[in-house]
Amino acid sequence: MVVPGEVIAGVDLKSLTKKDITLDTKMKAIHITLPHATIVQAPSIDSKDIQAISSEGIFSSDINWHEGFQLEDIAKQKIEKEAIQSGLLKIAENNARLALKEFF
Repeated sequence: MVVPGEVIAGVDLKSLTKKDITLDTKMKAIHITLPHATIVQAPSIDSKDIQAISSEGIFSSDINWHEGFQLEDIAKQKIEKEAIQSGLLKIAENNARLALKEFF
């Protein structure tokens, strides 16, 4: 099966404490220690674009919907794992750092 999906990662700023933020009034700078990025939304699958490829050819058996739902769950797990392995969390941390740098 070819299963297109989406994973969203980010840095949760709600977990920041006063210890994570220091002000340098002389240098007019703010130093923020950001928490590590996490997956903020469970992987979603674009079910209308799923492609099933069968080696059975044109005489393939009927679709097993129960098996399809199990495969969807497996696909979500693989999508999340592969996103993490490809550096998604590091990218999210860098994007958060850049966004806050621009903001301040």
